[in-house]
Amino acid sequence: MHNTADSGKANLTLASSRIVIVDDVELNLTLLRRILVSAGWKRVDTFTDPKAALESCLVSPPDLLLLDLHMPHMDGFSFLEQLHDRLAHDVFLPIIVISGDVTTKTKRRVLAAGAKDFLTKPLDRFEVVFRVRNTLETAQFYKTVSERNSFLQGFIEDRTISEREQGARTREQHERIEQVLVNDALSIVFQPICELGSNRIVGFESLSRFTEETQRSPDRWFADAAAVGLGAELELLALSKALDFLQFMPMKHFMSVNASPAVTMEPKFISLCSVDPRRVVVELTEHSPADDFPAIIENLKRFRSLGIRIAVDDAGAGFAGLEFLVRLRPDVIKLDRTLVAGIDSDPVKRAMAAALVLFARDIGATVIGEGIVRIDELETLTELGCEWGQGFLLGRPSTMSSSPWPEHWSISND
Repeated sequence: MHNTADSGKANLTLASSRIVIVDDVELNLTLLRRILVSAGWKRVDTFTDPKAALESCLVSPPDLLLLDLHMPHMDGFSFLEQLHDRLAHDVFLPIIVISGDVTTKTKRRVLAAGAKDFLTKPLDRFEVVFRVRNTLETAQFYKTVSERNSFLQGFIEDRTISEREQGARTREQHERIEQVLVNDALSIVFQPICELGSNRIVGFESLSRFTEETQRSPDRWFADAAAVGLGAELELLALSKALDFLQFMPMKHFMSVNASPAVTMEPKFISLCSVDPRRVVVELTEHSPADDFPAIIENLKRFRSLGIRIAVDDAGAGFAGLEFLVRLRPDVIKLDRTLVAGIDSDPVKRAMAAALVLFARDIGATVIGEGIVRIDELETLTELGCEWGQGFLLGRPSTMSSSPWPEHWSISND
């Protein structure tokens, strides 16, 4: 169906086109100008001097040029040649040659020189309007296509640059992670997990620290490793280094190690955890939903059959959604630090923590409040029935030698 709005817009664009006429005969210029103005074109400039016309076209290219072929001082062929040599390569200037010379040789030469059409003298009003309109429409179409092509070209170039930069970042990222793996360039610190109803330490969480001088957090290191396909390798290195300390830890303490659901599917993972399985707690840490609940849960049954306990990290935020908690029935539920922060003054957070404590009690799980930094938070969690806690108030992460490992906690004054 013909679109009236588009047609009107096209007509308006054509009517506003600038047309230049070059002819050494003033009468021809007057006739042509009247024909074009009466047909709706208002911007019609005329030149009897082809040199002046040429300079004008170079400075401000018109939308269409009507060019007489036979003129003194500079004929149409010379005009076309100089225009072609001097006009910017990205400017499209359609040209209609006007001449009484209608021989085939002349027409071919004109078209070969760059003209788009040919008007024969004496001029016919209808033919002038028809050919001018057709040429302008073709030029408008060409301009539109060129603009779209320029946009697409720019888009492709921008995307190519972006992909090239991203590729460079990925390579740098991959090399950085590989250096850690090759040079064993990470260390392990341990943060105590404390029983809130006494001053007894029940276990330690192993945390990775990277030796490279950078502001990049450990979480960022593991995320970068996963992004370049080295996530499992880096997690397994951290796990291996952490479990090396298990032999030095008092037998009554457990070690909590972090693992993404994906890495728990690795054969090497379960072999590492099988060294002293009843003293190992595996914290599932990932801030995105697991893709395959049944496969993960089925795999974790093997861990439990060995005596390994399963903890869900960050309950109340991100990965540890209610569906996963219900289906996994973890041994330990860790309340996320964002839930613990300010829990003493936030009734909504208290209600959420209370619900998770009740849920844990019903399924036989233990709750750890994570990220405790204030006494009021500690007291609130204790009142809610949270059994264990972890945070700077109770003990900061630190390196451990073979002995002695602390057995009791006290409130930090830092």
